[in-house]
Amino acid sequence: MIPAGALSCVGSALVCMAHVTCGSHDRLSVHDYCGYAAAGKAQLERCLDRTAPNDLKGFDTNAGRFGRGELEECLADAGPFCKER
Repeated sequence: MIPAGALSCVGSALVCMAHVTCGSHDRLSVHDYCGYAAAGKAQLERCLDRTAPNDLKGFDTNAGRFGRGELEECLADAGPFCKER
């Protein structure tokens, strides 16, 4: 028998691997930023790999504002992976 907590942990790990969320607001912010900024799948993956949550504080762009939650909609400069809140 598998403990219920173990199943929850496995489920969280799967969600994390899909870049949807890692249980922290910071990761969601990076995902939102990269989704807004990226023009293609390869650029999105590079952005997710290279961007740290603290980086978002210094980005004075619509993508940066979107990643910090200051902008709620995808504007004309948003990439194809931008998902409005």
